[in-house]
Amino acid sequence: MYKVMNREYWDDLVLEHGGHPLQLWAWGEIKEKNGAWTATRISVQDGDKIIGGAQILTRKLPPPFGKMHYIPRGPFCKAQYREKVLSELAQWGKEQKGVVLKIEPGWLNHKNILHMKPWKMSSNRILLAKTMAVDLTQSEDDIFNNMNCKVRQDIRRSTREGVTMRLATEKDLHTIMKIYHETAKRAGFNLHSDEYYADIFHKMGEYDRLYIAEREGRILSFTWVVATPEVAFELYGGMNDEGRKHRANYSLKWLAMRAEKERGTKLYDMNGLLQGGVSDFKRGFAPNETDWVGTYDLPLSPLYVLWEKVLPTAKKILHRIQRRK
Repeated sequence: MYKVMNREYWDDLVLEHGGHPLQLWAWGEIKEKNGAWTATRISVQDGDKIIGGAQILTRKLPPPFGKMHYIPRGPFCKAQYREKVLSELAQWGKEQKGVVLKIEPGWLNHKNILHMKPWKMSSNRILLAKTMAVDLTQSEDDIFNNMNCKVRQDIRRSTREGVTMRLATEKDLHTIMKIYHETAKRAGFNLHSDEYYADIFHKMGEYDRLYIAEREGRILSFTWVVATPEVAFELYGGMNDEGRKHRANYSLKWLAMRAEKERGTKLYDMNGLLQGGVSDFKRGFAPNETDWVGTYDLPLSPLYVLWEKVLPTAKKILHRIQRRK
């Protein structure tokens, strides 16, 4: 294993091995600046050949737990090297101070894919394993025809009513954040600081796609995507009242998929399913749900068992506090 210190070299490595956009160098930078994480980038070799790697985010925890190490949508490698890469990462984890090394790979959920010691499945996830994902290697007609009938109707209606799509520019950010604050208030979820979203826009560079829907020059909704050739991953989205009236989010998602297909992206991942309207909306765009392997932990300390019990309670308390602000 080698620690990679060069940004260009690292991103080339991620792309070469089919990595997720959350494994790109810039994502680690963003989390370092805005989330109290530090990023470590490790390449894994088999002999003289680099076979994969992982961007590991590390965060200090309250005493006595020390640190948590986390690999978002990683590690990355070809399927035949997964066992070797996981073994090397387990060795790295054992050399670190902390309570857990947590991984959430972008690998499909096949039986026994990660049923190997010392990794164990965790119920304390950060990213959702269940999602809706669209195979963009299909024809446009097949993608569209596989959508729910009502979704296709709303896409056509939105288009007839003059909703169009384009990529956002920096001058659009203020309006987009206003829409996002409105959306968060309406749906009851919490946001990062506006600076955090601006950092994504500026730092992700060519891998950032902020798609907006507008009508008669007014921005109605947005879908924020980060992408590598392997996958386009939705980060955020929002819509104002006028956008709801014209079903702008329907045509926007379809047009974003088409744009990513034209770029040669293989998969469009809508980033997670829970219960409620947003997830029902996502389900209309593909015939079947997609399951990633989920969250797996490498326990690094005898305190791991306690941490697993404390974490769900801590999350609930933090959520209540944030909702009251």
